[in-house]
Amino acid sequence: MIAVIGLLLIGFAGGQLLFPRTVVAPDRVVAVETESSPVAEAVATMPDLLGLTSDVVARVLADAGITSAVTTMTAPAAGPEGVVTEQVPTPGDEAIGGVTITLSESVATPELIGTQLSEARRLVESLGAVVHVTRDVDPTVADGTVLSIDPEAGEPLGPVLRVVVADAGDALSLSALPFAEPTSCRAVDSAMLNGIAVQDSVACRFDDGAAAGEWVLSRRVSALEATIGVSDRGDVGRAAVRVLGDGKVLAEATAAYGETTQVRVDLREVLRLRIEIIAVDGEPVAVLGDARLLGTSEQLADLEASR
Repeated sequence: MIAVIGLLLIGFAGGQLLFPRTVVAPDRVVAVETESSPVAEAVATMPDLLGLTSDVVARVLADAGITSAVTTMTAPAAGPEGVVTEQVPTPGDEAIGGVTITLSESVATPELIGTQLSEARRLVESLGAVVHVTRDVDPTVADGTVLSIDPEAGEPLGPVLRVVVADAGDALSLSALPFAEPTSCRAVDSAMLNGIAVQDSVACRFDDGAAAGEWVLSRRVSALEATIGVSDRGDVGRAAVRVLGDGKVLAEATAAYGETTQVRVDLREVLRLRIEIIAVDGEPVAVLGDARLLGTSEQLADLEASR
């Protein structure tokens, strides 16, 4: 028994030597350090800089809390000079790293007359301009050929380029339209002029040496084409022919027996067409043979619908 107690005492003493007891003073605070995750700093969002000048860009970036270096480049572009046309980062993205802006450089309007609309549109839109297209009936050139541009080639290219292109168009017989007022002229299916058969024509007999016909075009016609002459089956003679649009003389010709004259008259924006015929020699029957009104399919459909 005494031996057992001795062994226990020896074990207790050894434990104290190997694992001494820790005593903490009651008024002492022990600080324990722990690892913590770093707090992420807020990243600014890139504002929209497109269309701004460089001095305005600096203020907008500062207001957005972006202090990154700004790299400025230039590139030819339509419209005013010195405005932002491209930016990196794009609007709404996080503004991490530097900022790159591209400022517009004035660019001259390219030479486009004679090119196809598709080619002209591709080139102009690549420079940042919008193409406004007006179609004009011109059967002498390929459909879609550029006839004119505004501004002209060499002038500064603005935000909008107005382009007039050729349209093969459609035709409506003048004789198919009703006269706007009573007249001595009438529509005829066919006639003979200098031995040439013409169709869908307008023939005019003189009343006191003159005749006239009027038609309402409603600004839907691009041009008038006709063969002017004197009917082979009427009296021999000559007559003066005048074509007027809204009271303005647009073309003049002579109708003579045994002769024919081809006329083409620009009628764009004409509201009311008037053709006056005055006898010069005798009183022949003056004829506008194969008289056709030219316009786009849409224009002529509108004109027919308004009859």
